[in-house]
Amino acid sequence: MALCKTEAIVLRTHNYSESSKIVSLYTKRFGKCKVIAKGARRPNSRLRGHLETATHITVVFYKKDGRELHTLSQSEIMTTFHDMQFDPERFAYVNALCELLDRLTPLEVESRTVFTLILESLKMIQKARAEDLNLLLWFFELRLLSLLGFRPELHSCVGCRGEAGGKQLGLSLSKGGLLCMKCAMKEEEAYALSPESLAFLRLLQRIRAENVTRIKLSRKAAAEIDNLLHAFLKYHTDDFRDIQSLRILSSIQSRLNLSKT
Repeated sequence: MALCKTEAIVLRTHNYSESSKIVSLYTKRFGKCKVIAKGARRPNSRLRGHLETATHITVVFYKKDGRELHTLSQSEIMTTFHDMQFDPERFAYVNALCELLDRLTPLEVESRTVFTLILESLKMIQKARAEDLNLLLWFFELRLLSLLGFRPELHSCVGCRGEAGGKQLGLSLSKGGLLCMKCAMKEEEAYALSPESLAFLRLLQRIRAENVTRIKLSRKAAAEIDNLLHAFLKYHTDDFRDIQSLRILSSIQSRLNLSKT
């Protein structure tokens, strides 16, 4: 058993027994880890307020080799995003990012790039305008896909390996990328991809995080991007299918759109 110290983002918690919690963390040194926080549910617990979703903390835990569940010893808050709880739509995006990471990443595979991605994304969501929140979610999804080994090919046709251009393009979920007009016509399940959406996705693959909110996108292309990225994630990652926070987010957005009409 080793005593380990690292930065971490709280992804999810659930109650365990009358006084404890099981906590899923994405750590800087060890990737995703699960720990038991004994006594965390007690009113006088020193961990009270430390284990809320998306809290950036320093943790010390006892790591047990060969086991998936470790024991949390102590924690210290570095950054909180608790103020976003008072903005239901914004907090739905926070939950979506954390749940995506919790559901799609393997246990204890270190990736400081993933840790930086989630921390930077949370900070940007905290500051972003409401109309830019979808851009940040798509940026996170596309970068996470790349880091998981499912980066979509968006420059040459995955069917014939030729150049893909023109107004009639498609994207193959099974082949993992762009199809030219001729190949798209042969693929029954190809997703239509407009030139605007393709240009946006290409930009999103290479842009720096802090520049994401400068991008402008039509409402039609936004709907196309949203459907396509979720279909791509669903196809390539089995655990994407039941992500509750995305359904909640969709429901909140629907209500907001109705209130504007």
